[in-house]
Amino acid sequence: VTGVPSMFSFILGTDETPQDFRDYCDGDDALYENLSYKLVKRGVIPDPDGREPWFLSYSHTDAIIDETLSIFKDAVWEVKK
Repeated sequence: VTGVPSMFSFILGTDETPQDFRDYCDGDDALYENLSYKLVKRGVIPDPDGREPWFLSYSHTDAIIDETLSIFKDAVWEVKK
């Protein structure tokens, strides 16, 4: 996970923190795409480009954040199978 708490992104398939664009190219794009598909099926719409940040705002309530994290967890478990 990179970025600041309210604007973050993550790279899958590597344990190294990306330092530049080339490092992002080392990520597993197919894994991100598969996870994104599972999220979309559940109503969470990530940017199709894994290098783009995710945003948190004051309009996101604790309930919305909890629901999104639960959906994310379920999607990760499905991808992991």
